[in-house]
Amino acid sequence: MKAYLLALGLIAQPALALPLGQAAFAPGTKVPAKMVVNDSIWTCTDARCSGPAETRTVAMQRACQTLAREIGAVASLTVGGTTFAPDALAACNEKAGRGTKAVAAR
Repeated sequence: MKAYLLALGLIAQPALALPLGQAAFAPGTKVPAKMVVNDSIWTCTDARCSGPAETRTVAMQRACQTLAREIGAVASLTVGGTTFAPDALAACNEKAGRGTKAVAAR
């Protein structure tokens, strides 16, 4: 039993060490109090959400698409010291159906 608990503790450690991810949306965007982003719980308030995240590009893309799909177009996304480039944000919002082309087609 002790080995099992130790193993769980070792598995849980990397999640605690993840850098902080922060996303911003247009002012007035309604955000939930909490949501799951890439298996981590993010908290949201005042058109902003934050939570543990990875800096790998694919993880940031998934986080961005989840946020855009569930909340609205993502205006900015930063994880640790890494900021998602404007063209990557545009592609993310487009894939999530929140880009300017997707809105114009509706």
